Amino acid sequence: MRNILSAALSLALFHSASFADKTATEEAWKAIPLTDESLETAWKRTLFGGEGEVFINSAGELEFDFGSPMTGVTWQGEPPFTPYYELQLEGRKLSGIDFFLALTFPIEGSHVSLILGGWGGGVVGISNIDGLSAAENETTSFDGFPDKQWVDIHVRVSPERLQVWLDGKERVNVKTEGKKLSLRSGDIELAKPFGLTSFETRSSFRNLRWRPIAKGTKKAAK
Repeated sequence: MRNILSAALSLALFHSASFADKTATEEAWKAIPLTDESLETAWKRTLFGGEGEVFINSAGELEFDFGSPMTGVTWQGEPPFTPYYELQLEGRKLSGIDFFLALTFPIEGSHVSLILGGWGGGVVGISNIDGLSAAENETTSFDGFPDKQWVDIHVRVSPERLQVWLDGKERVNVKTEGKKLSLRSGDIELAKPFGLTSFETRSSFRNLRWRPIAKGTKKAAK
């Protein structure tokens, strides 16, 4: 009986310690504001030339009207997140013919964009890797993105690796060590260091947030 109680106590202590360790290493998500006030302070409307209207709609979402060709917002100053981090947001195409989101973000001393719906509405990928765009590198895949359907977007920038999930399904898992990371040349460079952009497409976004990743973390997220 004593051995049984001792084993039970050891098991309970093990689970308690494991839970405490897990809780200690998981950082809380931090909201990045998408509000009327933030559009005047934290963000600026990206001056692509021909950009559409940017506003907070009646549902409290950040909405982009059609641009000719692009509409977007860019974070003013340094991004709020650390060198290694996770980003999450929800986005949807309302109507249009091309990407409803180019999410531009810093990585390893440079910047890249996650493209959702590019090249006529279907391409998913990272621009650029080793000089190749989202339509022609190892991250390229395709999706339909029906109008008005929310997509859960999750980006993880960790040491030597970049991962992306859409609606919980991994779509990008690329080792970045030794690769040249850059933006596609052109107006998208105005979205640095952190920006949301659409191309000839109406779109809306909500629930943008981030959390840090420890510098020593290399293991892929589950």
